[in-house]
Amino acid sequence: MDKNNDDSYTLEQERAHTETGAKYAKLSVKGAQEYRNLQYSAIKQFGFWVFVGSLGGFTLAKFMEIPFKTKPQLKQRRIKFTTFFVTLTCLSYHGYKLSRFHFVKGKKKLLQDPTNILEEPSDFIN
Repeated sequence: MDKNNDDSYTLEQERAHTETGAKYAKLSVKGAQEYRNLQYSAIKQFGFWVFVGSLGGFTLAKFMEIPFKTKPQLKQRRIKFTTFFVTLTCLSYHGYKLSRFHFVKGKKKLLQDPTNILEEPSDFIN
């Protein structure tokens, strides 16, 4: 009886996914390769923006020393760390959003090409 409940529960979950519009497609070898390339390019783009953020944060922190030379050492250090981490966080977040946007856009383009799909997702019969 437990097995029956588990099977019906799984079927109900799959029906709920189908009703909400979540569909799955099996990719061909070419489609899977293009999908991996999309993932790799998204990671590279995010890594690039993390690098730019850390480089920009370091540069900004170095230039923030100049106007605050008369301040106490602890205040200078706090300003440098804050400047570095705010710049790193902002540019990394920008890179994340940008890479995610390009990944989703590429994924939609990938699924529109019929040579990338091995079989269409089937709808469940009630």
